[in-house]
Amino acid sequence: EIAMAEPESPVVVEGEEADLAGVVVSPVVVEAEGHAGAGRADFPEVRPRLEFREDGSFIICQFTDVHFKNGEDRDLQTIRIINETLDRVQPDLVVLTGDIIHGEVLHGNEQLECLKLVAKPMEQRKIPWAAIFGNHDDGEGKAERNKEDMMAALTSGDFAMTQRGPKDISGVGNYHLAVHRRGTNAAAAVLYFVDSGTLAPAPPLGPGGYAWVEPDQIEWFKKEAQKNTARWGTGDGGAKTPLPSLLFLHIPLPEYQNLWDMGVAVGHRREPISCPKRNTGLFTALRPAGVKGVFCGHDHVNDFEGELEGVKLCYGRVTGWPDDNRVSTKGMFQRGARVIRLQQDAPSFDTWLRVDGTEEDYRHTQAKDGKCVVC
Repeated sequence: EIAMAEPESPVVVEGEEADLAGVVVSPVVVEAEGHAGAGRADFPEVRPRLEFREDGSFIICQFTDVHFKNGEDRDLQTIRIINETLDRVQPDLVVLTGDIIHGEVLHGNEQLECLKLVAKPMEQRKIPWAAIFGNHDDGEGKAERNKEDMMAALTSGDFAMTQRGPKDISGVGNYHLAVHRRGTNAAAAVLYFVDSGTLAPAPPLGPGGYAWVEPDQIEWFKKEAQKNTARWGTGDGGAKTPLPSLLFLHIPLPEYQNLWDMGVAVGHRREPISCPKRNTGLFTALRPAGVKGVFCGHDHVNDFEGELEGVKLCYGRVTGWPDDNRVSTKGMFQRGARVIRLQQDAPSFDTWLRVDGTEEDYRHTQAKDGKCVVC
């Protein structure tokens, strides 16, 4: 995992020293005592409704690995990219697939304030947004604020769709959202969100490396998918066909490695695939649930995609600047976002990339392994 630099300045939320993209910094430091949004009092009574557009489309923008730290110039550049992407794409939903902040270098209330700063572009534009945790949001278990604390910030916005999810299974933030047929209460697609954990137990207690989706989470997913199919699935009589669905998590499934090794992926693989060393079987549960695509982050300079056994596995495009000289505006891997377009009643989806500094949408046509100069 990439080492992160110490913050150059504290997180701040007032003043007029900089306002590059709606995030303002000043010498006023956020107090560590208490935090706004700890309860649900400011959560809207009715969540924003997700539904297909009049033309039958539904657009999702995936931002991943923002790694917001302390309001420095790189953070403001990241917010600029988010703002410009939102204005260009005009999505119906934004999904933050983990490592939204870099918890290791934040203290006290700073974690919560940084989460809100990242959400601010969506809140300002009244765009619904949903999030899942990565391994760095809680500083790989070392940060002062844990996931339960941070969940308050992720659910406090007027357009926040994030849910804490059940407390009797592993993880914080296992939930699903329905995308409705326009003007009806019937769902036409389902979006699943899974907390992929942080680190696996080190030897001799475990294999080490990154965590995996636990068996109880997989059982939860299967049961929820069955309920959704019974309620909204298509077909008269007999077994119903599940609705087209997508799944979002931070750490890639082991099948991402299989996909790349088979030579059927397109896009960049510029670093090893950091999937867990233990496969707990989530992938085998996807097709019966109607899942057509999986979207992850975690590996900062991978953005490949490809289909494996009827399920498209996709990396996002790194959005933030995680103190990594491979990721820059002029260096080896320019930052951006992944865009996903669902079409009502269509069995599949379309996806492409938005890359900072370019005007056109970017679609992969070939596999690109190893190092690159600009990509």
